[in-house]
Amino acid sequence: MRVSGTIHAIPDTTPVTEALLLEIWKAAGQDTSVRDADAAVVLEDGQRFRASLFHQLGTRAAVLRVVRRDIPSLHSLGLPVAILLDWLSHKSGLVLVTGPTNSGKSTTLAACIADMAQSSPRHIITVEDPVEFIFEHHQSIITQREVGIDTPSFPQALHQALRQSPDVIFIGEIRDSESAVTALQATETGHLVLASVHGNRTTDAIERITQLIPGDLRPMLARVLAANLVGVLAQRLIPGLAGDRVPSVEYVTNAGAVRPMIEQSRLDDLKQLIERSSGESARSQNMSLLALCRKGRISEEEALAASDARSDLSLQLKGITNRTF
Repeated sequence: MRVSGTIHAIPDTTPVTEALLLEIWKAAGQDTSVRDADAAVVLEDGQRFRASLFHQLGTRAAVLRVVRRDIPSLHSLGLPVAILLDWLSHKSGLVLVTGPTNSGKSTTLAACIADMAQSSPRHIITVEDPVEFIFEHHQSIITQREVGIDTPSFPQALHQALRQSPDVIFIGEIRDSESAVTALQATETGHLVLASVHGNRTTDAIERITQLIPGDLRPMLARVLAANLVGVLAQRLIPGLAGDRVPSVEYVTNAGAVRPMIEQSRLDDLKQLIERSSGESARSQNMSLLALCRKGRISEEEALAASDARSDLSLQLKGITNRTF
């Protein structure tokens, strides 16, 4: 079992058998002949798991990840709440959350959706593979669709969503060109789109979206992305000194000089802008890691291990910097 990022042995457990794995396959709604699948498993008491079903060395195997029953508040996650609330107040546009696997992206996005549902009357449509958190409607109407059960694919669900009077569309992951194009089109027709995308840094997420756009559409949709992107948040979970995991967050709001850099694909310039930022509209991973060290939340060793610019961070930890924090 992985707890707070570390693998632990579980003593005195019942051996995992082929019969048990077959039951997991069935509980996930999968035909027993399926070799690989992502799915949700729900126990009789309502506890949900995100399941990756597969085979290894000719036998069945599975990885199950616990989905929290309670959706944490934005304020409890150690995120830049003021920035996120500003992004979520937009009537239209694209908000991206990126980060490595198991970095808390799903939890962050779920907290965003829960906050919107409690604070304003909107129709929020989610497209997920699989559905993880189950949301309460509060002031909003939340429609949750699972790929493979409620809809055949992300692109199909997104096309249909545009006809279902949404205010907000949440995409579990933008993973193909059709989803990327449809998401950008939705921002132009007056919808707020929230999505996760593969990447480690904010600029990785922007580059990933750009690369997914077909070549003949890239110049036009690059302008759409530059005009409609609200902001990008990149997060990682760092082992904390208290035995917990602490989020280190990089973010950038699409304003001022950022917009032409995105339109012209000047991502190296954008990286430098983020590194030099004071934190008001953008914040680098190094800035976040340095702040966590100074607050005694993480060790310098863990900060350096998580940094993409270790030499710079090493100097900053020694108080040698020409940047404003």
